[in-house]
Amino acid sequence: MTHVNNLSKITDRTQDVKDITEKLMSEWDLHIEGRAADGLDMASLLYSLYRRSAYVTLPNYRASSVKSTVKTGTVVTSKENRNGPLHSLVSNKETLSFSIKIKDNNVVNLETGVGGEPHNFRIIDHDGSWYSGYAGLNFNPDTEELKVLSQITNHELALKNFIHPNRWVSLYGSPYITAKALMLRLNDRASFLKLDTRRILPFITFDTPPQKTAYESVEKGSVVKKKVESIEVKLDIPEFTGNYAPIESSIEGYDPEKDIAEYDNAKLLEVFKAASDERNVIIYSIIPQIQFLTRATEFAFYKYGRNGTEKFPAWVQNLSWERGVKFPRKRIEWNRLTLTDDTALRYRIVERTVNEKVENLVEGSIEK
Repeated sequence: MTHVNNLSKITDRTQDVKDITEKLMSEWDLHIEGRAADGLDMASLLYSLYRRSAYVTLPNYRASSVKSTVKTGTVVTSKENRNGPLHSLVSNKETLSFSIKIKDNNVVNLETGVGGEPHNFRIIDHDGSWYSGYAGLNFNPDTEELKVLSQITNHELALKNFIHPNRWVSLYGSPYITAKALMLRLNDRASFLKLDTRRILPFITFDTPPQKTAYESVEKGSVVKKKVESIEVKLDIPEFTGNYAPIESSIEGYDPEKDIAEYDNAKLLEVFKAASDERNVIIYSIIPQIQFLTRATEFAFYKYGRNGTEKFPAWVQNLSWERGVKFPRKRIEWNRLTLTDDTALRYRIVERTVNEKVENLVEGSIEK
């Protein structure tokens, strides 16, 4: 049966999980290679474009967000033909929404006059439907993408599915379960790094104090609250054991009995920056990439893996979902699938409330 690869290593804070992370991210993704045209889905195409930082253009895109968050000192020069390298893939862990983040050349830094500030563009709406303000994506395909796209009549891209209907089976697979466990570990590590950098901060003297990037929220219209259905999936694993080494332990000659104030300021600055950089990579690069893959799998399970009751792939035997599972002093009910004595997967269908602009948007031109 499905199990979590390297679970004992993932739950042990004294063990490095870099090798597990790299292996998962290199082997478990949305491959486009070898697909027939009728097997192509939007998520796989986006993942292919993301892996090579493809240059994309969004013609006639219309936003519906109530607020737009922009970096202070930047301006949007045009709302038409938003374009730039695809920077990252974005998934909403609360709803069924998916977006892309591009280094938008239409967002220009007022001081330098240079465009390319990161900006999100929604592709799938909060309820799992195609976002009505999305009107297509233009790009130049590479060799592998062209092999698939050239099979489509007149090279017209008309993708029916955001994620392939068969993707739901991945919910029961080891890569998905491992990814969920790994995200728990990575979030745990990021929390530690945040606290530990704060711990040594009072003992560091900065030539130039670190500054946070300032952002402004711009109101974009009247608000209407909208309720949407979503799926929440959690993995229960054993509690983490052990402790992370303090970030100053990488300093040559580190002595755990030595007071932090006795270390050279330059050395403390070095480990502070290294820890901050590590946390940023975890929070803004690794976790979003893994979450996009897990959330796409959960999206597929929500839409295609339940038909009155949950489906099971042929290779899963003698397992069933328990109904109405509650935890002590909790009211929420879950559907739970016990994988091993100490590992279980659980999900629930939940209603979320999102804010949208009042205006009705014109449907996009691509067949959805």
